[in-house]
Amino acid sequence: MSKKQKVMRAVLIFASFGLIVTLFGFVGNKKGNARITSVSIQIDNSEEVRFLNETEVNTLLAERNLKTIGASNNQLEPSRMEQAILAHPAVKTANVYAGFDGVLHIEIEQRKPIVRVLDLLNNSYYIDEEGNYFPTIDRFTCRVPVATGFITDRFHTRNMKISEVMANDSLADLGVTDDIYTYMALIHRDKFLLALTEQLYVNFDGEIELIPKAGPTSVLLGNAHMAENKLSRLKVFYRKGLPLVGWDTYSALNLKYKEQIICTKKPH
Repeated sequence: MSKKQKVMRAVLIFASFGLIVTLFGFVGNKKGNARITSVSIQIDNSEEVRFLNETEVNTLLAERNLKTIGASNNQLEPSRMEQAILAHPAVKTANVYAGFDGVLHIEIEQRKPIVRVLDLLNNSYYIDEEGNYFPTIDRFTCRVPVATGFITDRFHTRNMKISEVMANDSLADLGVTDDIYTYMALIHRDKFLLALTEQLYVNFDGEIELIPKAGPTSVLLGNAHMAENKLSRLKVFYRKGLPLVGWDTYSALNLKYKEQIICTKKPH
């Protein structure tokens, strides 16, 4: 290749690079000046979880003067929008972005409760599958087992997670919601146990009692030590023991002791 050809090739490469940069700049400027013509709000609503609707999402954005329809892409504040939506206690994640078609996309994932707690002071709140406390929502009540009884924990008011409580022995000794969560997390993952469980009750001694939908009136589980083993024994007893002796034979079961099931018969 001659020197002249090399120079011409270099000029062509440089010119092509400049054209590409200009083109990207034009496209970027056009996208930045594009206006939002519609908003697509996708919420993972289901029969079981429906804490939030599109109207409430729009209200959350309007309360912070965050522009949507009519705003240019340069005027949008996706990060602030996400923070506004995450301020709703039932929202787990929020993702906001603008498409090339003038549509503002808002994608929301809600928290999934596994138990509703009603404490001695009549406070009511949920614990989700990841161990987060969050308050009940007036517009929707999630159908999950309820935990009642001698519950005085205040962790739900401190913006804490169950994992933080469980990691601190002194905190764990102060309350019982960590034990409630341990049992309900296991129950929630088992269709048989979830269908069986009506309620968890915390007795005066701070021990967990399971109130079943069928069979004995109550099942004493105790604290969360060896929780998985206790629930496994309960499941076996319901499947193999009660059908043999009759579902109405016992008034109560006690599984708090290792490898034992103490049965209390109903009076004749």
